[in-house]
Amino acid sequence: MCKKSYMMMFVILLAISCISDRRQGINVLILTPQDLGANYYLIGDVIEEYGWNVTHTGVSDTIAPCPWFAAHGKVYSIFPEVRVADINDVTDYDCLLIAPSTGNAAPSPNSNGDLLESKDALMLIRKAVYLDLPVFATCAGVRVLAAADVLKGRFIIGSPRFRGE
Repeated sequence: MCKKSYMMMFVILLAISCISDRRQGINVLILTPQDLGANYYLIGDVIEEYGWNVTHTGVSDTIAPCPWFAAHGKVYSIFPEVRVADINDVTDYDCLLIAPSTGNAAPSPNSNGDLLESKDALMLIRKAVYLDLPVFATCAGVRVLAAADVLKGRFIIGSPRFRGE
């Protein structure tokens, strides 16, 4: 299956999860780690096609793309509209998406390190899960879900590299 088809399937599944919302449009909060991975751009393209309202958040004011990906293409940093610490009500959003960070093309031992070290980011994830918002993470994003302690009793498909976490 090509990457575009995989991403379309993800968006359709996420849309079905969010469809019960009565407001116009779907408001997606994207938690963006440093060293933003290449799949973020594929996901972003599909979300844009669907016309969803996107708000980026992060631990830092500037989110740089992963060095490997930046060296192989013309990609830019992301400037989150709101910092994680400044989000007062996660229910302003319909879904929480943890954007992919550096991973498969150039594995990093500290993938998502900024999110893993942020009490605010982990609390945001816990609140979203507690409030039954759909939460989606790919690649090394499962590390962040594990650190937020929201995986107990759930079936997860992910990279064997992070099984211990």
